[in-house]
Amino acid sequence: MAGFLLPIVYTGPLGLGVSEGLALSFAAFIVSGALGSFNYKKAGNLDVPFGIRLSIGSFAGALLGVKLNLVIPESAVKVLLYVVVLLSGLSILLRKDRTGSPVPKRTTLFPGIFLQHWPLGLSQA
Repeated sequence: MAGFLLPIVYTGPLGLGVSEGLALSFAAFIVSGALGSFNYKKAGNLDVPFGIRLSIGSFAGALLGVKLNLVIPESAVKVLLYVVVLLSGLSILLRKDRTGSPVPKRTTLFPGIFLQHWPLGLSQA
């Protein structure tokens, strides 16, 4: 959950622009994601096919984010950022105590497309 709060901290209390805040947050995700993936793979706990599907969705979302960045004003982007972070946090909170069932393959592309396009796309401003 803390990773989702980084853009809000960067754009709120630290006073950075949305583009800069999201770019810094994305850089932090890259570092922590690479280190975490390496350790999970080493322990045999990395579901590579799921990760590939999620990455494909993330790439598609990044392309969409770049296009959206050209037409949405920064004030609206800030509101969208807060809404996405709020919904992500609520989603995590609601799922944290539930015993998981396997995620259907068709639903693994959507999170990448929806959630991952913001950091890449908005850092292009």
